[in-house]
Amino acid sequence: MAMSETAPLRTDWLERGGFRPHSVEPFDPDQVARVYDEDPPIPDAAPERGRDRQLYTLADLANLKSASEDAVISDGLMTRGGKMLIAAAAGAGKSTLVNHLAAALASGRPFLGRFKIDRPYRVLCITAEFVEAELASHGQALLGLFEGTPATENLVFWLETGLRLPRCYPELRQVTHETRAEIVVIDPFMEFFEGESSDKPEHVQKVFAALDQLKLDESLAGTVVVHHMGVAGQRSAGSWKFDGWPSTSLQLEKVPGVPSDRMLVFEKIRAPGFGVREKMQIRLSEAGYLPIQREDGPPPAGAIAVQVVLREAGGQLRRQELVEHVRSRAQVSLRTAAAYIGQAKQQGLVEGTDVGRETIYRLAEGQP
Repeated sequence: MAMSETAPLRTDWLERGGFRPHSVEPFDPDQVARVYDEDPPIPDAAPERGRDRQLYTLADLANLKSASEDAVISDGLMTRGGKMLIAAAAGAGKSTLVNHLAAALASGRPFLGRFKIDRPYRVLCITAEFVEAELASHGQALLGLFEGTPATENLVFWLETGLRLPRCYPELRQVTHETRAEIVVIDPFMEFFEGESSDKPEHVQKVFAALDQLKLDESLAGTVVVHHMGVAGQRSAGSWKFDGWPSTSLQLEKVPGVPSDRMLVFEKIRAPGFGVREKMQIRLSEAGYLPIQREDGPPPAGAIAVQVVLREAGGQLRRQELVEHVRSRAQVSLRTAAAYIGQAKQQGLVEGTDVGRETIYRLAEGQP
């Protein structure tokens, strides 16, 4: 039923949590389009305002950071600005996995004890399936692992059952802005879906378009969407939209006969050049989800080559110079040299600093 007035944005929970708007323009509640509005504004996937054309020659691309160098999560799981889809059947534990992912991102600790995260992020996790007591139980389990880390302040949960996209986009953007979120998690997709059936790709696309617009408007470092699998283990009929939108797709499956284990299937890694295997068996324990067999070992030879080149150059080089030196020393292609630099960064051997449009690489602190 339509209402004559737009409901104001609920900010009481923000105030209780100690959040305050930071240098934002006064917010007009009339801009917020709730689910019962008659004719809400719908954001375009790529509006004309503020849109920059991004045109590159092939030569230009040689001088830009590769996906391995500009990773939020290593091994191609999330490049900066990337989009991740996590899918699983009901009861498979996807919310538990996603909460561990969100806490890892918020703390800067490796995801699953293996996939390195470049720094702690502000993470807003929007969930529609928990009541407060259930969310508290999940949070208390996370505190056992992440207490004393930046995650205790960086990870914010928003319990919300009435947010529909794209209709409620202004409210989503406002809360993202006020919590200073750099990564937004939507759990699960169908609870924020406005259409009647997800077999209509155009309805599904409107949600993804709203999330893409949020990434642009708030300069997000990443977006994570959780999606239910059907009873037959298949995604809904509009699955080509679910397959096409994300940069990375992960599927969580139960392991028959082992209640504590899950199989994490890497369905799609858009960034090329990573040797991530097709699946990984993980186990839920007091230490959280961890691979059954850890793969720690010495830094790969390519990463060590980057370290040696920087050491010989006095400790720092511009990216283009570093790539050329690594190519010459290791006798490899440009793509492989860039991958080596990414490995060295993810191993903590080198650090990159952006200076204008250039990146300067240095030996990491503590490296000889």
